[in-house]
Amino acid sequence: MAKSPKSGSLWALEEARVRVGAAENVRAVEHSMMLEDQAVGKVAEMIEEETQCAVAELRRQRNRAKQVPAHRNKAPRTR
Repeated sequence: MAKSPKSGSLWALEEARVRVGAAENVRAVEHSMMLEDQAVGKVAEMIEEETQCAVAELRRQRNRAKQVPAHRNKAPRTR
């Protein structure tokens, strides 16, 4: 379960949310592969890897959203 904002940073909360989603995805894929007799195992490692990839992508997206377009930085032209 995710922490409340008082007990952790917003990034920690976001990572916890992402980890839950990654765990669900990895377990679903592992189950399907098990049914086909192709299970890999190492579920915990795969969950961690998926979480780190998803968190990194989320941070890249947030950083891009924070950047102000160049045309908005310039002062308006006067004639």
